[in-house]
Amino acid sequence: QGWARGTAFQDVAVLYGRHALDQLETFGVADRLHRCVFSGNVRRGYYRAHERHFRAQGESLGLARDGRKRTLLYAPTWDDAIGSSSFFAAFEAFASAVPAGWRLVAKLHPHAERHAAAIDRIEAAFRGRGVLLVRRCPLTYPLLDLADAYLGDMSSLAYDFLAYGRPMFFTNPTSGTARDAATSRLFACGTVIPPDRYGRMWRIVEEAWDADAERYGEARAALDAYTHAPERDVDVLRKDMAGACAGPAPAWLTADAPRSIDAA
Repeated sequence: QGWARGTAFQDVAVLYGRHALDQLETFGVADRLHRCVFSGNVRRGYYRAHERHFRAQGESLGLARDGRKRTLLYAPTWDDAIGSSSFFAAFEAFASAVPAGWRLVAKLHPHAERHAAAIDRIEAAFRGRGVLLVRRCPLTYPLLDLADAYLGDMSSLAYDFLAYGRPMFFTNPTSGTARDAATSRLFACGTVIPPDRYGRMWRIVEEAWDADAERYGEARAALDAYTHAPERDVDVLRKDMAGACAGPAPAWLTADAPRSIDAA
């Protein structure tokens, strides 16, 4: 949240859409915005323009589509201070019960490598059992493309998956605690699985499959539109950003700056 708050203190802020602006208002810093450009989901557009390149990179890691099996992409966030990650509490239950006709691909957050030794042991225990751990890898859209369904907690990958219109499931590791994330907008976009039901995850996925689009399709489309402004032509966006950068810096930014920085 501190990192996100800092967006408002830049000379020019580039935001995906209204969601980011409302977040800055919640943090009490929206009045600090000097120039603001809405970009839409530029990463999604860039991926589409270079899809062949990125898909080849994914396939080199074993991330090719398998027509014989459905792929469940599990994208846990990192083990932060408020307990947002479900990985260490849930993964063994998920990986030990992969049903026939499925494979489990777990895209780990880069910060998860702070626990590299523990993850090494987990990876070794489930190797060759229909489970693939993707580690130290910046790729996102090649994984989202091959996923028949998404499972996550508070990872931002969920916002990118909204546009796919495919089934979404969410673990809620803070369920029943003072930090319960039950009110998350994301959790209105799919079936939520609390910790006491992690062992039934695969059954929950199968049971929710047919009714998923009817239950959550509208909520996913609405949150995607709220998060990402309409996609824009890259050249037009560049012109908008160049125009925003052309004027002088805001007075509050330079008022107390040392002369050397001001001159620079």
